[in-house]
Amino acid sequence: MATMQDVAKRANVAVSTVSYPLSGARPVARATAERIRQAMEELDYEPNAMARGLARRRSYTLAMSFPEFDTAMGETVFGIVRGAQRAAAELGYHLAVWPASRRQPVASWPRSCARARPTACCWSRSPSLTPG
Repeated sequence: MATMQDVAKRANVAVSTVSYPLSGARPVARATAERIRQAMEELDYEPNAMARGLARRRSYTLAMSFPEFDTAMGETVFGIVRGAQRAAAELGYHLAVWPASRRQPVASWPRSCARARPTACCWSRSPSLTPG
């Protein structure tokens, strides 16, 4: 897997110069940007999403949690997940989905989600999990 250093070497520029057109942080001469784009294409370079998240202090991950569900609910839940995944991807985010355990208290879900450090959390609660 190619790195930014590989791209910089191929394009004959500094590593920081490679990051500018990716982040939009600074303008880069058209010829330089084209060399970088060509090097990225030749090396099949994909920016590291985790590194981008660290640099921007955002994970670009959306967390979605559902209570454990049976197969009868499966198609409905998966339809919701597919729609959420498409919308997240259009905005440059990844979607992480996991079932919440019925043994885990509903009140603990926000803390569990926050530990994963997503940009945002969304969870659904079924009537069978409602206290009372």
